[in-house]
Parts: sequence; structure tokens; C-alpha cells
Amino acid sequence: NLEFSVEFSLDKNSLLMRYFGTADQDTYFCPTNHTYFNLNGQGKGNIYDTYLKINADYITPVDENLITIGQLLAVENTPFDFRDYKLIGDAVNSNHESIASVSGIDHNFCTKSSHLASGYSPNTKIKLDIYSDYPAVQFYTSNMLNSGFKIFIG
Repeated sequence: NLEFSVEFSLDKNSLLMRYFGTADQDTYFCPTNHTYFNLNGQGKGNIYDTYLKINADYITPVDENLITIGQLLAVENTPFDFRDYKLIGDAVNSNHESIASVSGIDHNFCTKSSHLASGYSPNTKIKLDIYSDYPAVQFYTSNMLNSGFKIFIG
């Protein structure tokens, strides 16, 4: 039995989502959300000209069915290297096998700090920072949605 709750709060320009769970025995607990952000604004094109930084040295590669293949892949010298800000489009438009097989990015990044990621739109000057005490973040470029391109970090 698992009791679970989510608390949402606003503080100036910040949205805080806190997850709480208590179980009556040891169990896996992996809460998430599926929030999509387009820092350019609703209906303002895709996210390819958005800059992204993810504090991760490794990803967990996936197969064509989006199932992890049980390995860690170092991001260094790959399109997954977001350790410094870079355009999302540069990664998505690469010919990297793991990106091409899913027509974009839908990968788990193994993070190394509580500041998981930052995104920035030069068009709107909007910046998004993601923090968590969990050691990973899923980055999804909506490759399988046909309602436009958004950022999913969760």
C-alpha cells in the first residue's frame, strides 16, 4: 500500500512541485510529471532554437521501442552532451543512431547535481531551471506528438 500526494505552490516566478510517498513495506517509487514547455511561447514554433543545459555525464541509451538497453553511454563527444548550453536542434538533427531510431530525443540523463537542467529562449528571454533530489531526468522532444514541439523534462 502506497500513500502518495503532490503539493503545488507558486513563489514569485517559480512553480514548486513536491512529491510525497509512504509505503507499508519496501517498494519502488518513481513519481513523475509530464509537463511540456516551449520557452518561445504557445504556438510559437518548435524548440530547436532553444538552448539547453543538462548536468549529466551519461544517458541510458534506448532501442527503437524506447526500452533502455541496460548500458550507460558517456555524453562526451555525442549529441547528448548538454553539459554546456547548446541548441536543442543541433542534437535532434544529428545522425546519432540512438536519436535517429526514435526521431528525436527521448532519453534518460543520469544527473550529477540537484540542478538538473536549464533551458533558455533567446527569442523571449525566458529561462527555465529544473531542480530535483532524484538522480536522473528524462528529456523528450515530443518526437511522437503531432501537436507541435515542446520540451519535456521530468
